[in-house]
Amino acid sequence: MADKGVYANVDGAWKFIEVVYINVGGSWFEAYAGWNDAEGGTVTEVDDYNGTGQKWRVHTFSSNGTFTVKTANKPFSVLFVGGGGSGGQGCHYYSCGGRGGSGGKHDAPLSLPLGSYTVKRGGGGAGVPGCGIGGSCACASGRGGGTSSITDSGGVVLASAGGGPGGQGGPGGTGNNAPNRPNYTYVSNITGSGDKNYGNNGGSGSCDYGGSSGGGGAGVAIIAYQIG
Repeated sequence: MADKGVYANVDGAWKFIEVVYINVGGSWFEAYAGWNDAEGGTVTEVDDYNGTGQKWRVHTFSSNGTFTVKTANKPFSVLFVGGGGSGGQGCHYYSCGGRGGSGGKHDAPLSLPLGSYTVKRGGGGAGVPGCGIGGSCACASGRGGGTSSITDSGGVVLASAGGGPGGQGGPGGTGNNAPNRPNYTYVSNITGSGDKNYGNNGGSGSCDYGGSSGGGGAGVAIIAYQIG
């Protein structure tokens, strides 16, 4: 059975029509170019995408995976947010490590030719494990969050959002705490149900001498496109 779409009989053979044009007022306009189609991640479909009456498909990646483009007549919409960094350790009594920062954002259209792509959802920076009073790990800075990205088969990164920085280790001295890294909330309507907040904060700093710090939140990787 032939794929769904528009066909025309040309010299006795049926040909798939990729683009249909209509004449309006003496000018030609593209009327139909077919919809995109792809596989990968957790797939949901939205019938009234952000109140437009359009039908869209949304691919959400909760972990690293493969995004396979089967049809690509229009740009895709992508949202990537990097993972948050972990907090820093306390260095002395009553001195706290700083909070880790949130990751960056990439929210824009992206043209993707047919083929398979590697999607990475940046993980949050792992918290620094505790080692006790006087331990050699005291005062350690937090670990950075992972980058969220999409990469082609040749290893070229097509879009990405860097992970947030780890928090600073406590500087020592009563009340002399390390500064907190900034945390951001990014607003996007990519899932089709209005504006939502995306991105996770960095991990909290430790206020114990050599205590373990909090880990950062994971990033975001979402790809969407119109299907009707």
